[in-house]
Amino acid sequence: MLKNNRTLWFVPLCFALLAAACGGDDSGPMGPTTSQPRLTGDWTGSFEGQLISSDQMSTNLQQGEGQHGERTNVDGTWSATVRLPPVPGAPTEVELTGTARGNAEGATVELSFTIDGFRDYFPEGCAIDLTGTFDATTLSGTWTTNDMCQPPAVDQGTITLMRQ
Repeated sequence: MLKNNRTLWFVPLCFALLAAACGGDDSGPMGPTTSQPRLTGDWTGSFEGQLISSDQMSTNLQQGEGQHGERTNVDGTWSATVRLPPVPGAPTEVELTGTARGNAEGATVELSFTIDGFRDYFPEGCAIDLTGTFDATTLSGTWTTNDMCQPPAVDQGTITLMRQ
């Protein structure tokens, strides 16, 4: 009788242990996590429009902290040697600088590059607004001058920057 009593306890115990081992979260195995590239760092490259362009643009960006895919703030500075359309009395190239501000979410970014200086051509508040995507090495997209810009500084085009 003692042997039967042990068997009666042993069999349910095995089933209970088996059920406990199989229970829990049924979402399946966790796959590898991928970290989203960040914009923080130095970028150089070019932007091209029909009227204004530069093959010597550089920017230093700082991206705020956030969870994966969460919208975060981006701030920085930029500079570029910009080629201008031929306008009587205006230089053919100017060195421009300014601030960069915007947001990043996942691998998309919206930035506004303010233009500080050369007010004869770029009035106060004039900026280049970028909508683009980025990965670990490249930031690219399309841009347009904002509503504060006046002709002949009204333009749009493409931009490609590489991480340094």
